[in-house]
Amino acid sequence: MICYLFEKAAKEQHTMIILDDAQWIDKDSWIMLHEIIKRCRALIVCSTRPFPAAHPPMEEAKRILNAPFTKEIHLSSLKPDDMVMLACQLIKVTRLPIQLINILRTRSHGVPLYAEQLVSTMLQFKVLQVHTEKQRHDLNRTGPLVTDTIQEVCYLILDTLQRHSFTIS
Repeated sequence: MICYLFEKAAKEQHTMIILDDAQWIDKDSWIMLHEIIKRCRALIVCSTRPFPAAHPPMEEAKRILNAPFTKEIHLSSLKPDDMVMLACQLIKVTRLPIQLINILRTRSHGVPLYAEQLVSTMLQFKVLQVHTEKQRHDLNRTGPLVTDTIQEVCYLILDTLQRHSFTIS
């Protein structure tokens, strides 16, 4: 039924199917995806993390991933300066304290989502605060925005996350 619906949609209009985290797709879904590919003219985009050697892709996945019609694009991590610019955009500031820059560089591994989560968690737990220009002027007289103690709290929070959250293959 699903194959039929995609086939019908693809005949009537341009169709794109997007599958995120395709490394988690089960055997039957890979088989169905292969049927959709055979029957439809559709652009299919699959994002996947690299398969670890201990858990290679199943044969049904290999049939699609290694097919001549498959175009594989490897995305590299963000450069450290780009990661800082991203964080500035997320927080809506023009510059960051060096302590936060160091945390982003050492803990985000160049993955934009990790940087976004780091910043979000720091804001949520009030480890990071954004101040107005007057408040910044007052802070400059009293010390840095992220103290060593606060930095340690960040590391403790981040270290409680599951280890695979920081693994980049």
